[in-house]
Amino acid sequence: MKKFLIMIISATLALSVTACTPSDEKPEMIETETLDADKVEMLTGETLEVDMYLLTADTEDGLGEKIGTITLIETPFGLILSPNLTKLPHGEFGFHVHENPSLGAKSASGQISIGSQAGGHYDPMNTKLHLGPNNPEGHFGDLPAIYVDANGETPFAVLAPRIKKIEDINNKSFMIHAKNDNYSDTPLPLGGSGSRMAGGIITK
Repeated sequence: MKKFLIMIISATLALSVTACTPSDEKPEMIETETLDADKVEMLTGETLEVDMYLLTADTEDGLGEKIGTITLIETPFGLILSPNLTKLPHGEFGFHVHENPSLGAKSASGQISIGSQAGGHYDPMNTKLHLGPNNPEGHFGDLPAIYVDANGETPFAVLAPRIKKIEDINNKSFMIHAKNDNYSDTPLPLGGSGSRMAGGIITK
């Protein structure tokens, strides 16, 4: 079972976002304390498992082959997102909550673009800024990147510190993109994470 990491940042106790690198080495963590899952369970609230799929234009709902799940776990520090995924390439990939609970490829205008029915990054405050998971001035749905190791596994959970409850993103969708995310709109918009590769519907 995965372990979760606690990091003290600016004298505030918070579950850490794993700082993954595009290598096979374990991401470097600073001032960490490892908690076994049974200890973490004392801190957690509601959980939800979201099925994840490769996206395609060949089906009406946009869902291709199932590639695993992402488990959402409520904690006082934000949502832990624990991926258990396969069939993705090695590397880091942009990961976001998108505004609609739909992953079809056909847009309202009739254009075909994989995953387009999910809409944009969830942005209830209408910030129109992509600034990453820790900046309150940007999209609420910006999440830490997903890391896939050389074996095609996703060994690290990530933390979404701004999202406190599963209800906050209920009836939205997860999206994994084809490229990494630099948590900025420059030099490319939306972190430069590119096309939509995999996704799942968040439904309680």
